[in-house]
Amino acid sequence: MVIHSDKIFLPSSYEVTHAETEVVGKDGAAVKWWARSPGFRPTVVFDFDGVIHSYTSGWQGSDSAIPDPPVSGIKEAIDHIRAAGYRVVVVSTRCRSVEGQYAIARWLRENGIEVDNITSEKPPAVCYVDDRAITFDGHPETLLERIVNFQPWYQFKKE
Repeated sequence: MVIHSDKIFLPSSYEVTHAETEVVGKDGAAVKWWARSPGFRPTVVFDFDGVIHSYTSGWQGSDSAIPDPPVSGIKEAIDHIRAAGYRVVVVSTRCRSVEGQYAIARWLRENGIEVDNITSEKPPAVCYVDDRAITFDGHPETLLERIVNFQPWYQFKKE
C-alpha cells in the first residue's frame, strides 16, 4: 500500500474507472494501482456463518460458543478489503440477541479478524457476501430451478 496525503493507492488486477494510475515496480514493470479518497468508505456486508465462520459443526444456537475456525483466507481478504478503503460490516441472525452479538465479537477478536460493525440487519452496501444467496441474472424464469437446486459452497460434494 502506498499512502499520499490525499489518496491511498493499492495494487489491483482489474480495471476501474476512477483514480487509476501505474507505478513502476521493483523489477521495472508497471503495476496498475487504484486510489480511493480516504473520506468516503463504501460498505461491504459479510454474512457470518458460512462466510467468515466455517460453520463445519452446523447451527449450535445463537448464544452458544462458536466452535469452528474461520474460512481459510477470510481474515486476509477482510484485511485487504478494509485496507482498500471499504467498511466491513458483519451481519448475522445471531445478533438478534445481545449474547449472540457478543459471541460473534468475541470469536472475531479471538481469531484476529477486525471489522467495522456487527449487526442483525443488512445496511445499504455496494455488495453483500453471503453463502446462501443467488445472484439475480435478469432471468426470472430460471429462479425456481436455481432455488430448488441451491446448495451453499460448503455442501458441494468433494471429489
